[in-house]
Amino acid sequence: MACGPLLGAILGDLKWRYPFFGTAALMAIGFLAITVLLKEQPKPARKTSLLDPLKALAHGGLAPAAVSAFFHHYAFFTVPAFTPFVRTMSPCKSGVVFFSPGVCCSRSSR
Repeated sequence: MACGPLLGAILGDLKWRYPFFGTAALMAIGFLAITVLLKEQPKPARKTSLLDPLKALAHGGLAPAAVSAFFHHYAFFTVPAFTPFVRTMSPCKSGVVFFSPGVCCSRSSR
């Protein structure tokens, strides 16, 4: 997670299309790993409706948590994405902008 922005910056410094190819290659590897390594899952006891996630928001604590998660993700991903444009940073410097929070998130998830 932390090295992705730096690798994307290095690839983007070579040509603007390369980060997209890198992402596509990693997603293809992930898809192949899922299809090969994931075992068959048991069938659920009852079918889940498409409205069940919306019905779950009626639970007292879930709706406020969903709203705060929405704003957190907006701030965490959108605001730093505009920083390199405002500060006219190079791709490698903008990769460092995302590298630091990535290291913190990687360390806190252990």
